[in-house]
Amino acid sequence: MRCYMFLAGMIMTLSGFQDPAQRIRAAMDKLAVPTSPAFTCGAYNHLDGTASRTLIEYGTKALPSVESAIKDVEDDPKRSRFTGSAHNLYTVYARILGAGAAPRLIYSPMRDRMNLSGQIAIALGLTSYVQGNLAAGPIRRCGGERLAAS
Repeated sequence: MRCYMFLAGMIMTLSGFQDPAQRIRAAMDKLAVPTSPAFTCGAYNHLDGTASRTLIEYGTKALPSVESAIKDVEDDPKRSRFTGSAHNLYTVYARILGAGAAPRLIYSPMRDRMNLSGQIAIALGLTSYVQGNLAAGPIRRCGGERLAAS
């Protein structure tokens, strides 16, 4: 019986019987990773991709939640529950708004803390975007030790 109820729940979730607002809220909860966006040797929350796709799928319906989370990160990155997924939030924002997202991305107060060039490129429909004012940061190995800049 327990297995049947689990499968029924999965089918309902996958087939879209769940309210869109509930799915958006669930996706935002998956993106709530309050860790610092510091160097992580490729480690990431594997649920971020699924949550991001869900938000992109809902498009402008998800935009208020995404914008609220971005504002939360920009206002206080040390206390925001979305700091660890900030890149994903900016990517979702760029995919939903397209070129309309570019001004916020270019002038984001987070641009000094994280490189948003990829998100700006997505918003503008480019393969890449390089800001002229970016300075090279320290080169790090897994484990966090610094190497001399080349």
